[in-house]
Amino acid sequence: MRSVISREKVFRDGRRCLQAGLLAASVFLVSCSVAINKDNVKSSVLAKEIAAAGGEGPVWAAKGETSVFSLEGKANLLTMFTWPQIDKAGGAHIVEHKWYTNDTMVSSSKELAAFGKPPVQVMGSIPTAKLGPGKHRVELCVGGEFVLAKEFEIKEK
Repeated sequence: MRSVISREKVFRDGRRCLQAGLLAASVFLVSCSVAINKDNVKSSVLAKEIAAAGGEGPVWAAKGETSVFSLEGKANLLTMFTWPQIDKAGGAHIVEHKWYTNDTMVSSSKELAAFGKPPVQVMGSIPTAKLGPGKHRVELCVGGEFVLAKEFEIKEK
């Protein structure tokens, strides 16, 4: 007698195995990570441009630091984190940038970031035309926890 297994059952069982594997990997990554919070922020700047830095040290450099932007271009937030255990990698963390016009969230982006040994930089950007003229705010959250907020303005010209 031959048993027949439906495609749906194979798919369902395979999905369960994948979910279990992802859960186990995330538990491992979190257990090996450093807790990241507002106390770990070494610096944070708004800039018109983020470019690759040369030499040793931080990978990115802010160019045109400002809190006033024009409608052309992007608003960029570059944040550097550090922690006391300089020989320990920070682990994987979900980093979210939330962009607001007045108190209304206009855009949000999340990414799973691998925090190596400190210092670690994260950056977020948004086209200024997407926000429009006026007063704005960007919030940075790591692991679902609020880390910092920066206010800025976009002018028509």
